[in-house]
Amino acid sequence: MGFSYFRFPLIICFRGLVHPVTANRRVQIEAAFTKASLLRSVVDDASPRLHWIDNYAQSFAANFIYIDKQIMRSMLWTAHGMKKLPVAVDMSWVASADGGFIPALPGLPDLLRKQKLDLIFNNIASYNRFQYIDSFSVERHVMRIPLKPSATSLEEKRHLDVSSDGLRYFFPVEIYPDNVTSSLGLLTVLRRLQHLEGFGIPNNPRFGSYSLLHADVAIFWQILRLLYCYSGMAPLRQDLILCLGLWHPYMYAHIAVWNEFRQTFLAPAFFALFPKQKLMKRPRLTHSSTFFTWLRLAYAGIQHPLRTALDSIRQKMIAVEIQHIHDIRQGKVVGKITNPFRHIYIHLLNLQTLFEFFVPVVQDYGSLLKTNDFPRFKMAFHKLLLLFILCQSKGCADYQRTMFVFALLLQFWEENNLPIAALLSANHTVFSEESGEIALSVLARGTPASSRADIDKINHSWQMVRMRYDFHTDLKNQSLPQEKKHHLIRTFFRYTFLFVISIGTLLTPLCFR
Repeated sequence: MGFSYFRFPLIICFRGLVHPVTANRRVQIEAAFTKASLLRSVVDDASPRLHWIDNYAQSFAANFIYIDKQIMRSMLWTAHGMKKLPVAVDMSWVASADGGFIPALPGLPDLLRKQKLDLIFNNIASYNRFQYIDSFSVERHVMRIPLKPSATSLEEKRHLDVSSDGLRYFFPVEIYPDNVTSSLGLLTVLRRLQHLEGFGIPNNPRFGSYSLLHADVAIFWQILRLLYCYSGMAPLRQDLILCLGLWHPYMYAHIAVWNEFRQTFLAPAFFALFPKQKLMKRPRLTHSSTFFTWLRLAYAGIQHPLRTALDSIRQKMIAVEIQHIHDIRQGKVVGKITNPFRHIYIHLLNLQTLFEFFVPVVQDYGSLLKTNDFPRFKMAFHKLLLLFILCQSKGCADYQRTMFVFALLLQFWEENNLPIAALLSANHTVFSEESGEIALSVLARGTPASSRADIDKINHSWQMVRMRYDFHTDLKNQSLPQEKKHHLIRTFFRYTFLFVISIGTLLTPLCFR
């Protein structure tokens, strides 16, 4: 037990028997002890650790929409946490054939070699538009919100019960007063991590071992550019394995699909179900996931009529084009004409693409992120990359380039048998940065308004996040086992019938026009 918090329950129990000032002082002492033991474990423990950094202020911006701008600027800090990975893997450097050691991040000529680029491009291009029939979420009939499949084996059940993307393996470290989104703040935070983990420092006890760091898309791209644009960062590229957080692409994929299909399909379907509700530009992830699950369930009822309508409109469209060619040959028509069926055909084709590709790809990625099937998840990752390539909204460009580079890095790690490949194969769910997002959300909801801009109090509350989790876990272990809070779509199955009606209402004027 490298991380022990057994005294916290006693403090909670006796808090009502002492003065509040005394109780708070004891809790602060316990938080300081927890932080010190955590930092000592980094030096003493040789097990793999996954560090995580993110912008602290965004959690308050997401939870408090009326927050003052000046307070917001004063909270541009960096949250740092880490996961003690549940897999025992040797993190020592891997020797290369030339007698040296394989770097964690290869040089650009190796990373961007034409053969490797072609391999990724060919893999992405091999996926067709019809993904619904082979969809994992359809095959496993995923009905749970948040998305999580039902286990089909004892090994999978064990993996799903652990919930590696929660707080089980996550430990808050510190809130730094540096803005990680700025260049200076990012350098300062990396320096702090370097002193703690020892990557790139020859005289550090951990020299000769790889270190792990993961972040969301924006910070990942910032660090990547920093490491590759300056030759002085070469020692860091030898040690530091930079991982892309696997949860953010899933979260933003919902926004991308809304942006592409909002005006034509999604908004009319939404208001057909909820005529008096407001539709936000960026709906909450839970709402979007539920809505897309309804779409997936409703598609079984309209799949055949939609295909029939497409075939019918296509024949009419081609007939008009052929007749136009005959008229030109006979001299009856000069110039171009507007085909009255072309826009209908394109409209129906886009609707079919929404159901056959976009919805299954997003839901498969979210479901497979929870499982222990890494080869199939990697395939879902490539399909999600293709989805972002097909989307034209502004934010998708960031995910296109970041996910593509990470796919190249993952290919390099697997080819050279680096420890990260074994870690991902054993448990890729633990590489979801949703753990940090949950911790920041708990911190934001549990921090009084008067303490939000006080970094000392915030650091104290940051340590309390893990202590509360351990306390509640101990209480749960002493009581009857309960499932985590979630929803099952069958509870709202009446909406599926309404969904078929609403989609059918949209199809009817197009099919019989």
